[in-house]
Amino acid sequence: MGARDLHHRLQAAGLHVEADAAGLIVGPAALLSDEHRADIREHRAELLRLVLDPDPRVRCLNCRHHRPLAFRCANHRRAGLMGQDIAPDLAALLQSCPGHAPRAAPCGPWARTSAATGPTTR
Repeated sequence: MGARDLHHRLQAAGLHVEADAAGLIVGPAALLSDEHRADIREHRAELLRLVLDPDPRVRCLNCRHHRPLAFRCANHRRAGLMGQDIAPDLAALLQSCPGHAPRAAPCGPWARTSAATGPTTR
């Protein structure tokens, strides 16, 4: 079971999962079983990341493997692509990519984009 499955299971049990500066908050405590507590301990870090950033999708433009001038992915096999070529429109879309590695500094108009709010405008 991963953090996403655990999160759904906790919600189905009527529990709320939140995060604050102190860490993970799961409640109401009266609904927590020993099994829930053990699973939360086991997946605490993953669950915290999931709650803080619920949309794990990324953009090719913000990946260090993306080669924008050549429209290519230098890590295409790990990313699950058959070839290196990436359409410019695809590079700007939010997507799941197992080969993604964040750039030191994101680039392009999507650099300050969050999945929840979309592109920021100036």
